[in-house]
Amino acid sequence: TRQNSREGYVSCSDVVAAAAASSSGEGEGEVGGGGGAAKRMRYYLNDERGHFNRSLHGDNVIIEVLPKKLWGRPQGKKRLVYAPNQSAASSAEDNDDDDEKEKKDSGGDDDDALLGPPVPTARVVALRTASSSSSVSPVRRKFIATVVPSPSRIDRRTDASRITGEDSHVLVVPMDPRVPKIRIRTPRIGAGTGAGAISSSSSSSTTTLIGKRLLIEVDGWDVDSKYPHGRYVETIGRAGELETEIRCLLIEHGIDNRAFSARATACLPPEGKDWSVSEEEVELRGTEGGGGNSGGNGSSNGSSGGSTGGGTKRRRDLRRTRRIFSVDPHGCQDIDDTMHAERLPNGDVEIGVHIADVARFVPHDSALDREARERSTTFYLVDRRFDMLPSLLSSDLCSLHGNVDRLAVSVIWTFGADLRTVKDVWYGRSVIHNCAAMTYDQADRILRDLSPEEDGAPAVPPLTAGAPVDRALVPALKRDLSVLTDLARTLRESREDLGGAVDLSSGDRGSELKFALDDDGNPSRVRPKTEREIHRTIAELMILANRYVAQRIHDAFPSCALLRVHRTVDPDRFEELEGMMKGGGMRFDGRSNMALARTLRTARENAGASASVAAAAAVAGGSKGSSGAKAARGSSAAIDSLFQSLATRAMSEARYVCTGEGEVMGAKGGLSHYGLGIERYT
Repeated sequence: TRQNSREGYVSCSDVVAAAAASSSGEGEGEVGGGGGAAKRMRYYLNDERGHFNRSLHGDNVIIEVLPKKLWGRPQGKKRLVYAPNQSAASSAEDNDDDDEKEKKDSGGDDDDALLGPPVPTARVVALRTASSSSSVSPVRRKFIATVVPSPSRIDRRTDASRITGEDSHVLVVPMDPRVPKIRIRTPRIGAGTGAGAISSSSSSSTTTLIGKRLLIEVDGWDVDSKYPHGRYVETIGRAGELETEIRCLLIEHGIDNRAFSARATACLPPEGKDWSVSEEEVELRGTEGGGGNSGGNGSSNGSSGGSTGGGTKRRRDLRRTRRIFSVDPHGCQDIDDTMHAERLPNGDVEIGVHIADVARFVPHDSALDREARERSTTFYLVDRRFDMLPSLLSSDLCSLHGNVDRLAVSVIWTFGADLRTVKDVWYGRSVIHNCAAMTYDQADRILRDLSPEEDGAPAVPPLTAGAPVDRALVPALKRDLSVLTDLARTLRESREDLGGAVDLSSGDRGSELKFALDDDGNPSRVRPKTEREIHRTIAELMILANRYVAQRIHDAFPSCALLRVHRTVDPDRFEELEGMMKGGGMRFDGRSNMALARTLRTARENAGASASVAAAAAVAGGSKGSSGAKAARGSSAAIDSLFQSLATRAMSEARYVCTGEGEVMGAKGGLSHYGLGIERYT
């Protein structure tokens, strides 16, 4: 098989088992990746036909692409397909014929009408091994699992399952539902506590494992065995305990939460929290100008960057010439973007977006840079976070906190008075001063002519978004926020009408969840996060900045630009959404992002109109009608949210690509972003 894999099989990576919500989707999955044409393909796997061949989720495998006559139809798609209720007689008849029912459940001929067309299908023929290892065993990740309780081993007094020295093997259930049960060997008591052994108590001949999270390593899967076999590595902790579950999540997802090495921390500024902007960072006095000034380390309209002071590149000083502020979630500590808006004397409008200049503190290919690459991103949990960079940078020096000077990378546009024409763009490094690190609630209240803070609002910790806003700044901040609101409306309208942007937000129902913590820092309450216009305004500014920077990068490095691409969606993938909308008497068109956006907008308007009629009728019904009106409006929002959810599920995820890859340039949709309706994004 190993020789054949080099001669005729397609090499792919990452078996991705579908986490189906119903039994009709169990045993299905897909495989993709590898090189060449296979990198753009996803192949269907059906375990009932032996396609997995004892491979596990996440394995690197060698596959054989099957001929078209052997392609399968994924059954998981049946979950949201409407089917009329059968009569009682039909139900009784089905109950009398279990074999026939099993045939239908497994995808018999009667189910073909409910399934989609056959899709490219493959089977696994071998597991890939690490090229640097002389071992033929595949390299697999470790799994978090718990012991399956055995009725014969339950202690009735403690309701605990005990494993004795007489037990040779036990089954453990992995936390990941896509991985089958694993059989692990339990050594005789006194056999030791080395790798593969389950440690025993010196005062008891039994070891209680039930209720514990274990780290398990899979060694193999015998041909004649129903389960893979593995070995015990260590006990993580008791299941259900917060710290245990968090550690398990980190292990399952490969998140590195170790302390940064001494070599990495040696790259940090020696001044620590006392670091400040030096005059050497700032350009010479008198060279800072308007939006079109290309002085300093920047460029205007794509021109090459200028320099000051004998050729030394310096930063543009915006600390005293721009009213820069930020808007972030409550309690945010890593403030990575700020903005400003100013109406110029000639009627034009200057808009700026300023992003924290992290690269200034992370030397290229340094020990700190290499460790940050391995971590890839900052991971957020409800009550904590695991940073990609040391907290000195992530929460302090690289966070654009209020009332401190910080280094940034800026994009500054000069718009015409109508906010539709871009007259000039400046890109470059800068020094800024955030005059107000606001929360979304504070900015929204300012726009509504309310006090930025509610009466009795608790004080926020230092270096955190939400500190009280200087009352003297409120009138000016309202003008700035109003300009940004008008700009965002114009930009969004342009993306929707010209680019076909698809609105997949959930309106006032919220598309994110917000958690409340008790006095001990534990999650106590969860609710949908309310989305206000200020959220869309800030998002639109970030899209604008990413769009212009992406174009600038691509113009400068056409063969090696790193861009974020969202592929065009095949209309067949909207099968579930189309079926549900047609069931409600609505027309569906998913031939393009513009057609899909128009379809969802029309469906939202129709649902809203129906809800308005129902609400009016409910109110006309008297005092009890108010609850009916609220229910009618809630039903409309739920339908809208369902349509958006189905549309989102049909789309592929956006991914980063390098423009030097030929297959990227030749792919359908090119380098555009389908969902946002723009040509370039990063």
